[in-house]
Amino acid sequence: MLLAVLRLYLVFPDTSKPGVVAACLATALQRLPESHFSLCLHLVPEALLSDADVSHLVTLHVHLDGCRWKDAWATAAANVRTSTPSFSAAIRAYVGSTLSCVYRSMPVAVAQEALNFGGDDAGLHAWLGKEAGWAIQDGVLTAPRTDGNDPRPVAAGGAAETIPYAKLISLLSTASQ
Repeated sequence: MLLAVLRLYLVFPDTSKPGVVAACLATALQRLPESHFSLCLHLVPEALLSDADVSHLVTLHVHLDGCRWKDAWATAAANVRTSTPSFSAAIRAYVGSTLSCVYRSMPVAVAQEALNFGGDDAGLHAWLGKEAGWAIQDGVLTAPRTDGNDPRPVAAGGAAETIPYAKLISLLSTASQ
C-alpha cells in the first residue's frame, strides 16, 4: 500500500502531500531491517525530499543504518512523528536484533545506551523479559545465539581440513597456466 501511494505521487507530483509521504516513510522505517524504507525513498518526488519531516526521517535512517544509536535516538526524540512509544519499540527491536547479530555479549552500559534506556535498569529488564534468549549476569548482557555471533570451529570435528597432495598439484598447475 505504501508503495502504491508513493507511485501515484510520482505520476501526479502536484497532488503529493508531504504529511502523507512522511507517514509512509515513518511506517517503512519501523520495518527495519527490511528494505521498505529504501524502496519508498526512491519513490518520493524530488521536491518533497527537502520537506522537514521527510528529511528528518532520512537523517534518522542514516543514523540507524550506520549503527549510530545515540544520534538515532536523539534524532527520533526531536520529532513528534518518531517520538511515539510504538515507533520507539520498533526501533528498539531493530537495534536489539542488530546487536544480537554482531555481539554475543556486551557490557550492560553499552546495551542501555544502544537501546535508549540510559541508566534505567528496570526498563532494560522489562524489555529483556519480552525478548527470548537475552540474559544479564555480572554486568554483562548476553544475546541469544545467532549465525553471526556464534563462533564456529574451523572444520568438522575440530581437525584442520586437508587437501590431498595430488589434488594440490593439479590445482597449482592449472593456476600457473
